[in-house]
Amino acid sequence: MVCEEQINFLKEWFNEEPNVGKTFKYAYAALIDKFGLHRVKVSMHGCYKAFKRYTNYSYKRIQRVKVKSNTPSNKIKRV
Repeated sequence: MVCEEQINFLKEWFNEEPNVGKTFKYAYAALIDKFGLHRVKVSMHGCYKAFKRYTNYSYKRIQRVKVKSNTPSNKIKRV
């Protein structure tokens, strides 16, 4: 199980400016670097579930939006 200290580390990690927009995969790697593999005894998915449950954070999928599709003329065509 992920302990409270590890949850707080992840929460602070996501709030740091250089980490905004990074995936949970990077956060999990940072967690293992900080605490060591012997202290993190949960999979990445289990860690994410605990993080989501105890912090009310969720990670949304980042999608690329083509600029061409959102030009004013194309918006008018869609209407």
